[in-house]
This record gives sequence, structure tokens and C-alpha cells, in this order.
Amino acid sequence: MEIEVINEYAQKFLNEWIVNHNFITVFIFKVLRTLNYFILSKYAEAYDQITRAKKYVNYATGSYTICEFNFYESLVLCALSTTAESHSRQEYIRQVKVNQKEMKFWSKSCPENFQHKYLLVEAELSRLNGHFWRASKLYDEAIEEAHNNEFVHVEAIANELCANLYSHLGKAKIMRSYLMEAHY
Repeated sequence: MEIEVINEYAQKFLNEWIVNHNFITVFIFKVLRTLNYFILSKYAEAYDQITRAKKYVNYATGSYTICEFNFYESLVLCALSTTAESHSRQEYIRQVKVNQKEMKFWSKSCPENFQHKYLLVEAELSRLNGHFWRASKLYDEAIEEAHNNEFVHVEAIANELCANLYSHLGKAKIMRSYLMEAHY
């Protein structure tokens, strides 16, 4: 039986889903917890959920949740890469690039649902590589695409990540404008 530190109510359902072999629901639950931890900037916990979700990924083949898993795994790995040791950083970025190949395919098939996600992860990769101007441009493109296609939560995440870039660059005034947009 898989034991996690979650509230008693959620643990009860997780146990029932596992016992009843409702593994796609377990996978969805793990992806949603990944999103939750990512938004709270708890990247180690988000990574733990990704690791747990991977055990159930085959049960979700063909579902939209696979795309969300790809996206949030990439964002978490980019966040972890910021402070990771060289070897771990290389492994994380390698996995993000694998994910991006899939995301690019999906974004060509259905740009309304995936282009903003693809652009946001590309922005993060540019940031990690020290290409700050390119990252800034890609964040803005991701924000615009997410806004135009009504992915409000991704628009907010993109604004926060762009704000983090400007904070890193010591541009507090620009950072504040992106933060305000994220919370708007």
C-alpha cells in the first residue's frame, strides 16, 4: 500500500483507488498534487509526486492528463535545475528536452491547447542557459498565448516565472509588473 503524508480524507480515497485498480485516477491525483506543489514553490515535493505518478503513467495513455504531466514535469525539472548539481541538472534538462519534443508535436496539432505550454518551457530552458533576452521574449509569447486561449492559470504561472527572471536580473520594477499581472 502506498502511504503519503496527506490528509486522512485524501489518503482514504487514494487507498481505495489503488485497491480497486483505478490507476488512472491515482495518476490524475498525483499530477494535480504536482501542480499544487509547483504553485507553492515546493519543488522537491512536486518532484516526489512526479516520481510517484510515473508508476501509473501507462494507465493514462491517450488522456489529456499525460500532456499536463509532461508540462508540469518539465516546469518542476527546470525549477530544480536552477540549484541542482551538474550531473542532476544535465539529467533534468535531458528529460525536459524529451518532453519538449512531445509538446512540440502536440502544439503543432492543437496550438490552442499546447503552444503556450511549449513556449513557457522553452523560456525556462533559455533562462537556464543564460539567454535572458530570449527567455523574456518567450515568457511574453507564452503569456499572450495562454491569455488568448483562456488558460488563466498558465498565464499566471508564466507571469510569475518571468517575474523571477527579472528579480534574478535585479530589475525590481519590471518584476513587480509581472507579479501584479500574475495575481490579477
